[in-house]
Amino acid sequence: MAPWPLTVLVVSAVSGRIVAAIGGRGTAVLGALCFVAAALWWVVLAGDGSGGTHYGGRFLPGLVFAGLGTGLYQPVMFAAAGALPSSQLSLGSGVLMVSRQAGTALGVAVLVAVMGGQHPTFGALRAGWIIAAVTSALAVAAALPLGRGRATA
Repeated sequence: MAPWPLTVLVVSAVSGRIVAAIGGRGTAVLGALCFVAAALWWVVLAGDGSGGTHYGGRFLPGLVFAGLGTGLYQPVMFAAAGALPSSQLSLGSGVLMVSRQAGTALGVAVLVAVMGGQHPTFGALRAGWIIAAVTSALAVAAALPLGRGRATA
C-alpha cells in the first residue's frame, strides 16, 4: 500500500505548479479521472484468474493512479475552502473535513456491505472497485463546475 501515499507526497510537492498550469478545475478533473483509472485498473487486471497475483503489473499501477488522484484532487478542494470569505472560512473548512471523514466511513461501510461481512473474494473486491469507479466519476462531475480560471502565483 505504500506506493499510494508516496505518490501523494511526490505529486503534492508539485501540485501548485500543476494548478498554475491547468487551473483548479483541470487539476481536480484530472485527479478524479486518476481515481477512475485506479479502480478500473483493478477491475480489469487484479486477480484476473490467470494464476498468482503479480503485484507489480496488476496492483501497483492502480496504487500509483490513486496516489496521483489524491495528490491532484485534494489540494484543489483545500484551496477552494481557503478561498472563502473570512466569515465563512471555518464553516467551509469544517464542511470539507466532515465530508472527507464521512466519505471514508461511508466508503468502508459500503465495501463491507458489498462483501457481505465475509473475507473478501475477488468478485466482491471487483464489485467494490466498480462502486469506487462510479463514485470517482461522480467526483469528476463535481469538479466540472469549478471556476475555469487559472490560479495565480
